Amino acid sequence: MSGIDAAGAAAACATARPGSGLTGYTAAADRLGLRYEGEGLFFDLGDNGVMQVELVAPATAMPFARSLIDSWADPR
Repeated sequence: MSGIDAAGAAAACATARPGSGLTGYTAAADRLGLRYEGEGLFFDLGDNGVMQVELVAPATAMPFARSLIDSWADPR
């Protein structure tokens, strides 16, 4: 194991993602005059390390994109 866990990886990325506990993060940037937002989650895979799921979308599309990442976080 590399010593990296989901919470540590998320903390190193950016601001905490609301509602994701310690394993999610958010980020935003302006590119070519358009605002983009990103959200991601890390999942602990035990001895297999950590898996990252991330999406980036224009800010205007983020409500829809957020629903996708929420379904990845809780597939029930």
